[in-house]
Amino acid sequence: METVQLLGYNVTMNGSKSVSNESNQEGALIKLNDKMALRYLPVIIYIFLLMVTGIVGNTLVCFVYVNNKKKTSACYFILTLALLDLFNCVIGMPSEIVDLRYPYMFYSPVACKVLRTIEYISTVGSTVVLLAVAVDRYNRICNLGKHMSSEKAKKVCLAAVIIGVVTSWPVPILGGLSTVNVNIYGANAVDCSIEQSMRKTIYPPLFNGLLCIYFIFCIVFFGIVYSRIIVFVKKRKAIARQMSSSVRREETKNDNGHEPKANLLNEHNPATHTNSERSDASNSSVSRKNKNKHRIKVTRTTVILGAVTLAFIIGYLPYLMIMAVRTLVTDFEENLNAAADIGIKFCVKSYLINNAINPIIYCFLNQKFRDDVKKLIKNCC
Repeated sequence: METVQLLGYNVTMNGSKSVSNESNQEGALIKLNDKMALRYLPVIIYIFLLMVTGIVGNTLVCFVYVNNKKKTSACYFILTLALLDLFNCVIGMPSEIVDLRYPYMFYSPVACKVLRTIEYISTVGSTVVLLAVAVDRYNRICNLGKHMSSEKAKKVCLAAVIIGVVTSWPVPILGGLSTVNVNIYGANAVDCSIEQSMRKTIYPPLFNGLLCIYFIFCIVFFGIVYSRIIVFVKKRKAIARQMSSSVRREETKNDNGHEPKANLLNEHNPATHTNSERSDASNSSVSRKNKNKHRIKVTRTTVILGAVTLAFIIGYLPYLMIMAVRTLVTDFEENLNAAADIGIKFCVKSYLINNAINPIIYCFLNQKFRDDVKKLIKNCC
């Protein structure tokens, strides 16, 4: 016989019945957990595909750019992004899959804290690198060739990782296991979200709010910088077209009318004729120099890194919207239907695409990268 407290009363229970009740509670929880895992199966498949793509793609990027003999600032930026993405693909994404497979039975607080911390470091480190990329691209194009040296780029990339690590200290404190009400009396249902002791405090919404503000700042910064680059390039191209048209008109004018007259006047004076030719050649040279001065060349690297930044923004927008709503309305996810619940999960995990999409962008936009990958595969085979 055993005495337990049930709803404030002392109740004497048979030991075998207590074990039976605990078994029933655990069985009901397992059944509910499996049902929710089946609901989240599309999200699990999505993350698994991103994980495989990210591991293979970022590994190839690392091999290609590590073996690159001439390492420019862009090379260090791309390599750092690949390492941060690979870090999250190898450790973060598998943990995310486990979290979705056991939505009510994720019993490892250490794994939960490590998962959230790794994702934070990877994300913040990547944003700092992309901010440096935006500044470097702006200087190269709008400041007419001013650019970041390779040594400075290395220091910036190292600083990006350090900033991610140093600013991650609140994540393991706030992140952790939280009790979930599943309407099964006595069931130990937990999920990996916010530490239970922190759930009722102001710190989780405060941290999420600051994180949202930081990402919004990054998106606005990217928008302003790349918009200015686009406007600058369009203006310079317009000036270059005007200069080119002016040079063509001048050459046509000389060919059609002025040159013959000059020849008639100067045909008996060779010295004057020679000086006239030199003057025309000098004027033509100056015109071409002015034309070249206003000509702006947007390199393939700028296009690639711009595409990476755009993909980052698009990948984070759904996540930011959900986080903003969570901060303002703490209980908005209660009583969601299955379709809405799955949609919310996809939005919350949308940023994970950034860990896998960069190598795909390189493949589509960089012929040299494709050739280097082919050589690497041939050497391995």
